Order: sequence, then structure tokens, then C-alpha cells
Amino acid sequence: MVVAAPIPQRRWTPLVALLLAAIEGSPCRAAEAGSSAALAPRSATAGATETPDTHFRLFFVTDRSPTGRAEAGRAFGDGWSGLSFGSCDVLVPPRAGQSRGERRERPFRTPGRPSKRVRLLTTTPMPRDSFFVALEAERAPGDSNGALVFLHGYNAPFGTSARFAAQLARAIRFSGPVILYSWPATPTYPADEEATEWTRPHLVEVLTDLRRSSAGPVHLLAYSMGANALVVALEVMAAEPADAQDPPLGEVVFAAPDVESRLFSRHLERSVGVARRVTLYASSRDRALRLSRRLHRHPRAGEAGRSLLLLPSLDTIDVSRINADILGHGYLDELTGD
Repeated sequence: MVVAAPIPQRRWTPLVALLLAAIEGSPCRAAEAGSSAALAPRSATAGATETPDTHFRLFFVTDRSPTGRAEAGRAFGDGWSGLSFGSCDVLVPPRAGQSRGERRERPFRTPGRPSKRVRLLTTTPMPRDSFFVALEAERAPGDSNGALVFLHGYNAPFGTSARFAAQLARAIRFSGPVILYSWPATPTYPADEEATEWTRPHLVEVLTDLRRSSAGPVHLLAYSMGANALVVALEVMAAEPADAQDPPLGEVVFAAPDVESRLFSRHLERSVGVARRVTLYASSRDRALRLSRRLHRHPRAGEAGRSLLLLPSLDTIDVSRINADILGHGYLDELTGD
């Protein structure tokens, strides 16, 4: 099924758009480096105006290397490592990043960048067993929504990803526990493609444990290059001997996936039955994926237009009318009402 999302367009200067598309990774890293105030501990003045409703508990799983640094947003770097588990306390003010005024203040948003008002306060590692116990304890009595796992895209530092995941989860009003799966993304595009290969077996391991331990469905949202890890993980899980008691994954959403279109199709065709439903968001205005197609010489699964991907097992939604950022690639927060 294909659906065209009726969302108003935004216009940007084409020359500026093409220039920024050529340096996609740079603004994201600069934004993280320049956000030390947002990652710093709360001041007494700020604490006086905060309410419990503004604090969001975000769980995380990562195979980034620990840095040993005390700053919450820099607890993990971009080196490869084994799995680490824990939780974050994130300050998410009401409607952070959603107001018209704030959008006018930051029109040239980079993809996956959270509002400046969203602050990562603490990062607390925990043992693997304690992680799964805490995850289930987070569920409200009678809540059948399960858990949501978010995979970020290319060039996303740990701190930025945690802040964005918390803001996104608040925006969609997901009532169950939310887990950031943070793979070792870097500012270097080829290195990130290799990093997704490194993370795939870890992702399969985590998702297998989650579906067996969770009292509800496990939903997944993969953005951009994060889809490269997830789509292969789904195929691996579908090929493994299944325990009769293992429930399928819940909703699986791929937003702007930076994966070769035919490979994406082949992986999904071999993954039928591992999830209840799979949805693809694609856009013909995505300049980042257009650049990726030129680099790889093959269309990307997140592109629409003539490259729009249609499969019997896939719900495809054409979001070409969204042009929320300068690259046309960072439309995740515009989809929160879908």
C-alpha cells in the first residue's frame, strides 16, 4: 500500500541546499560540540522551574566504546565495543521543538538534531540483567503498548541521539519504555557503513532478548543509515529457529532509509513474519539520499518518485510534500502525528 502524506511544503534556496547537502556530516558534529550548555548539569535556578513531567527516562543500549568521561553526553564515543546498557535522565520541556516560533529561530536544522532546550542530565550505566528488570518495571500496570527501540542515523553522537530520541518519544506520546540503540556513528560516511555491519549481530542479540523478556510488543523505528543495521537484523532473526513462545516484533518503521533499494527489498522479502507490520517513509525531496545515490550509483530505499519502493509486505508512505529541513532528510519530527 502506498499513501501520499498531505503535508504542506517548505521552500529553501536551491543553491544553499546543494551546498549543505555536500557537507551533510559537518553541521551535526558542530551542533554536538557546541551544545555543552545543553549537556551540563542543571543549575539551581533551572531546577526551580522544572516539574517531574519534564523529565524523561530513556533507556539505552550501545556498542560504542565508553570514554570514561563524566559528562553525560560524552560517556560513549565513536569507537567499536561490546554492548553496554543503562538509562538517561533527559529534560524535555513541553512541546520542545514543536512550536512555530522555535522553528523560525532554527530554519536550517540538521537531520536528527534535537531542540536546544532538550538537555541530557545524566547517563547511568547498569548491568545487563538489571537493565531488563528496570525496563519491565517502567511499564505502567495494564499498559499493552510494549517498548519502542529507536536507531539513529549517520554522524550522530551519543548525547545528540539521546536527546533526540527522548524528544521524539515525548512528541509521539509513547506510553511504554523507550530504548535508544546507539551504534558507533562517526563523522565519516564510509566508516559508518562499516559500523552498521559491526552492530548487526549485537542488534539481533538485543532484539531477541527484548522480544522474549517483554510483556508487550517490541516496536522499532530506524532512521537513515540506522536502517542498514536493522533490515539485515530482521532477516537474520527470521532465518533463526524460532521458539514457539517468541512473539513477533510489533510495528517496524523505516524513515528515510539510506540502504540500496534492491538490497532493502531482498532483506524484507526474507523477513516476512518477523514483525506484525513494516512501514517505509520515502521522499523525492531528500537531498541527502540523492547525494548517497550519486556516491553509490544506486537508488536508496528512502527515495520516492520513480524510485518509490512498493512491496506486498510493506506499507509505503510518500512524504515528498514534507521539506522540513535544508536537506529534506530530517523530517522525523514532522511524522509524529502520523
